[in-house]
Amino acid sequence: MTIGTVMASATSVRDDDRYFADEKLAAPAITVEPVLGGSRFDAKSGQSLEADLDVQQAGATAPDADIIEYDLPDLSDQSVFAGYTQVVEDNAVDVVSGSFSACELYYTAAYNGGTNLTGILRAEDDLFMQADSQGITTVFSSATTDRSAVPPPTTSRRARRKPGSSRAWASRRAPRT
Repeated sequence: MTIGTVMASATSVRDDDRYFADEKLAAPAITVEPVLGGSRFDAKSGQSLEADLDVQQAGATAPDADIIEYDLPDLSDQSVFAGYTQVVEDNAVDVVSGSFSACELYYTAAYNGGTNLTGILRAEDDLFMQADSQGITTVFSSATTDRSAVPPPTTSRRARRKPGSSRAWASRRAPRT
């Protein structure tokens, strides 16, 4: 089994190896696959720590799995789409996990000065359905924040994705045959 993780930071393989040794677990084979150039590990960055956590949890819960970390340069829509496109094109993982999310409302016209950006979500949904048709299970982090926690719309700018923010993106699942 091969598990993919997608995050805007490289993981620290040295930190990951130390984690597995401390937990008395065999260290999985970890491959860092830069997307659009990727980004470097930074011990002071929450995204880097999240990348480590994602890899460590994947390896601890599936000890015989190999792990491919798709390292994005940032969590922009362009980078996220490029990362999941690479996951689909590589077709090398059985499951892929993303630990970031954004409220879908932030893509509506009310949050973007009258411009509807929900087409981005539809394109990503199509990409996730393609992954599903190839046998790649796609999972995302989720939060318990309800709609009342979403700030009212403004016309100035759209909120950006952050690890642990708002709700996870929901994807329609293609029926299994």
